[in-house]
Amino acid sequence: MAQSANAELSQVEQAIRGIPGRLFIAYSGGADSRRLLRLAHQVAPTRIILSHFNHAWGPVSDDWQAQAAEQASQLGIPFVTATDPAPTRSEAGARQARYAWFSELLQDGDALLLGHHRQDQIETRWMRSSAGRPPRGMPKVRRLALGHLIRPLLDCPPVSDPLALQDPANQDTQYRRVAVRELISDPRVASEVETLARIGALFDRVERVLVQALPADDFVVDSELAADQQARALAAWVWRRARLPAPPQRRLQSLAAQLPAKSDRQPSIQWPVGDRTYALRAYQGRVLLEPAVWTAPAPHAAWRPLGSGEAKALHRLGVPPWHRPWVWRHGDQASRIRWWRPNVDEYGQISLEYVELND
Repeated sequence: MAQSANAELSQVEQAIRGIPGRLFIAYSGGADSRRLLRLAHQVAPTRIILSHFNHAWGPVSDDWQAQAAEQASQLGIPFVTATDPAPTRSEAGARQARYAWFSELLQDGDALLLGHHRQDQIETRWMRSSAGRPPRGMPKVRRLALGHLIRPLLDCPPVSDPLALQDPANQDTQYRRVAVRELISDPRVASEVETLARIGALFDRVERVLVQALPADDFVVDSELAADQQARALAAWVWRRARLPAPPQRRLQSLAAQLPAKSDRQPSIQWPVGDRTYALRAYQGRVLLEPAVWTAPAPHAAWRPLGSGEAKALHRLGVPPWHRPWVWRHGDQASRIRWWRPNVDEYGQISLEYVELND
């Protein structure tokens, strides 16, 4: 038991390494979140914040919120909570409301820690494969708004806790995940469950290798690929490039069907991720990942906006047409051109970089 506890502690330590900001614990009062809170408090007691979302499902929800507040008080850690303004018993609706609030909490450098474990991962693979989708698992780390979502215990087995809160919804088979949980707990499908776990883990490893083989910079359009292959490659590249969830499949297919684009066209799509909107835009045989909207500082007095007749130079220098409002030429040194270029880094963060070009 001590060896297991040490392994779990090591998992949490490794998961939050490199996270400089606050650590929000998604706390429900169940066994999983109680275990995560206990471990995180041992690893980083001064950085954790207990966060509880009240789904407003009646008096029991208020009792759970009070228990969460009491837990935070006992540990001497900050406590934050919010109540769903539009309560729903829908599994998807409740999750959406909960994650929308979590997204609002996170600032640059922060992370949200969830107590998902190995059994949760198997349930996810089963649900996806039974719907005809790849058996992709939940990632241990992904972007969430300005911060990260981390599941430190994803490789650990579930635990029992006599002091944990018991949510009746976890026994209600009208919820698909509960029905799947009961199904895969049946000893008669144990071999199928184990096979799915192995195949799913293999799928994740292969996908990681394929993603690493994709370019980290702009996506170069391969004219030999069919549209559906191009769409899949773009989806993988978005994750490789910035650890962002891919655009909806229909939008990706719409963009891929227009590739390679004609020289006078710049097809694009947009999709939201948290509180931001990103865009994929095609130009000169490449696809660029950018913020959908951005602004840039005004030029210094020595610089002037380019006139309409100077666009040919920008095309030759690889400046896309939609960037040209943020390109200036030096008033006294006409060969000098400066360009504010939007940048999305490897964690999905948006910034502007000053690029000086020579005409």
